[in-house]
Amino acid sequence: MSDPLYVGKDGLWYWHVKADNGEIVADSGEGYARRIDAVTGMRAALREIREASTELESLGYPTEDDG
Repeated sequence: MSDPLYVGKDGLWYWHVKADNGEIVADSGEGYARRIDAVTGMRAALREIREASTELESLGYPTEDDG
């Protein structure tokens, strides 16, 4: 598994999240001068993804486990 945090050619920190199939499903969209800022941005995005998933489940949309 590749690290979700990486330094771009411009020297800035970036992040991405991959699905189980290896497809990138979210990314930072911007570079960060400090690694901690990239980590904070990634954590915020993951929190939003979890909340959206919970909301979709509450609306009756199938989850990953439902096939």
